[in-house]
Amino acid sequence: LSNKQFRSQEIFIAEGDVVFQNGSSVMVAEKLQYNFKSKILILNGDIRFNSKDQFLLASELKYDFKNKTGFINDIYGSINFDNLGSIKIEKEIDENIDERIFLDNKVKNATLNSTGVLGTEELKLDDLQKWRFKTSRIDIKDNEWFANKLVLTNDPFNKPQLLINNTGFKSVDEDGEITFKSNWSTIVLDNKIYIPTGPRTY
Repeated sequence: LSNKQFRSQEIFIAEGDVVFQNGSSVMVAEKLQYNFKSKILILNGDIRFNSKDQFLLASELKYDFKNKTGFINDIYGSINFDNLGSIKIEKEIDENIDERIFLDNKVKNATLNSTGVLGTEELKLDDLQKWRFKTSRIDIKDNEWFANKLVLTNDPFNKPQLLINNTGFKSVDEDGEITFKSNWSTIVLDNKIYIPTGPRTY
């Protein structure tokens, strides 16, 4: 759905309040462009995505379906690792879900998932399901996502007391098993105490 649409033999363009839905997933943007020949998708302007417990904001997205490469700029998101597999192509549209899901962004039922984040063992996301992340750019190649710098937190509030700064961040999806790695991580408490933790695997 959009205010204006144009389609030629090679290109489809939608502009103004663009909304597209797949199953229970909804994405909105100011402009969408898709090239049928090159199979390149471009989204611009106030991009918002919601799928159950997954939420994403971005300014620009480009993806090449032929070469499985692309990027996302100015990205902020919230993910729940218990439901990460719910983002998939579905045949039926959920009639009870539309773009109104973006109107309510209040924090509800905030709980502490785990107190073991400072341990020296490998960080287990089974105990830390809900995470927020922020980065200026994510590059995509095949089933791998890369970011030079990425911030993670499982604190639900807008001024989180705990941050994990990651450099050389990479996520890999291998047959539904998603692994996150960083070349170097630093835990930041109350924006005052910095604890270097070195390379990490999530």
